[in-house]
Amino acid sequence: MKAQPTIYQIAMEEPGRGLAERLRVTIAKVAIEDANWCKSYETLIELLGETELKHPEMFVVEKGTRYNGPVLVKSADTDLDTAVAVLRKQAACLGVVGDAGDLDTVAAVVAAECWMAALDCEDLAYAAAKGPDAIGSAAAILARVCGEGVLAMPFDPDWPTLKFPMEKLLEAARRGRAWSDRILGEHAWGEVAPRVVTDIGWFAGGGTKTHEASLLLGVRMPSLTA
Repeated sequence: MKAQPTIYQIAMEEPGRGLAERLRVTIAKVAIEDANWCKSYETLIELLGETELKHPEMFVVEKGTRYNGPVLVKSADTDLDTAVAVLRKQAACLGVVGDAGDLDTVAAVVAAECWMAALDCEDLAYAAAKGPDAIGSAAAILARVCGEGVLAMPFDPDWPTLKFPMEKLLEAARRGRAWSDRILGEHAWGEVAPRVVTDIGWFAGGGTKTHEASLLLGVRMPSLTA
């Protein structure tokens, strides 16, 4: 596994043409413009050492958890506009406005809910604090909700190492399946699921909660029931 870039390095990258690539760099740039964030991040990097592969999202927090239940998909009855409003607002704060079709919108919402459950937080705004892989997946999710999602890929056959507790993730995925079925119909899950897994694992270097979540969902999504 190659060393992951620091948030500073991501912020200095030349963004690609795709919206997700541009958002990935933008999220990092916004983070490093915050002096308090930089101070905390530099302290972390100093503690880990220059060659350390670990980043915040690799740590398991036993106490003080932030994700204690659904954030976007409160129930299977949550309407689509209500569920996606937070993501659209977040994208707008990063200078991006756009609309996606219902399929991509549902997939982005389910992916965001799973992302928050896996990373134990309540908002995609924590992406930079969670590490490089978290930034990549947040960027892919926001790009999708704006109508420019990355190409959905087939499920990765690799099994996760399951270093981290993922009960909340699986519960969020089941809730997302029930909600997707109500909004789009059960037949659409076969198209929603690959989008969710792709976005969560997009640009992942590996060994983090984001990467593990993508692998786990890739194994479980095809047979996941509501």
